[in-house]
Amino acid sequence: MAEQQNDVIALEKITGTDVATVLKTLPKMGKVMVIVQTGRGVTHERIGPVESVEVTADGVRLSGACHESVVDPNEIVAIHIDRSSVMRGKVFPTLKFTNEAGDVMFSVVGMEGTEPMDQALSAFETKPMEEVDVNRVGPVVDRGTAPEISDTDPAMVLFTQLSTMDAEVKITAQTPSLTQVWRGKVEAVKPSMGFVNVMTPDFHLHLKAGGIASWQEQAGLRIALNADGMPCGLTVEAAGLS
Repeated sequence: MAEQQNDVIALEKITGTDVATVLKTLPKMGKVMVIVQTGRGVTHERIGPVESVEVTADGVRLSGACHESVVDPNEIVAIHIDRSSVMRGKVFPTLKFTNEAGDVMFSVVGMEGTEPMDQALSAFETKPMEEVDVNRVGPVVDRGTAPEISDTDPAMVLFTQLSTMDAEVKITAQTPSLTQVWRGKVEAVKPSMGFVNVMTPDFHLHLKAGGIASWQEQAGLRIALNADGMPCGLTVEAAGLS
């Protein structure tokens, strides 16, 4: 999600409640984007209303036509509201779910502006936090400095292949706190701004150039690996992958 973000931001911490209770308010927020970043160059974004939230033995399940996610609430120690993201003059408030180290494990962006999210969260107490310096991961990439995507980039090769197949694809991102799934057809691959991008009305996938060094291949399954041979937190399944 392209955005303008201030380098110094003010956060509000939600207090006096738990992760599951906050997540149960998502259906009241209308269209949202649930963003998971694996920390290895993979950003997986689901877009649309969350229709139901259920606490199960596996975690807190977010469901609906546009969402299939399972959250492990034990990995989350704090929830903050961030209103610093602005696009074309419109504020897109973000719920940030952080772990004990203060790392953002996943985020929920209110795509309809501040009012639906504020109303959904109105029953909770919040505590203003001191201004926080935003530590960006690497430089802000612009069109003049973004690396070109090679035709041999492993992500580009696989997703170009998938775009030629008339078959449903299952793309899963996984971190210690959240597993998120999208199913659909990859209709186009768009290399831009140093990323391999797959974009549909209900799903965005952004893969950093060179972040995926290879794929572990199994019948119908590909597992993304980095340069050290470690999983990147991304799997791709399709019947046409031999």
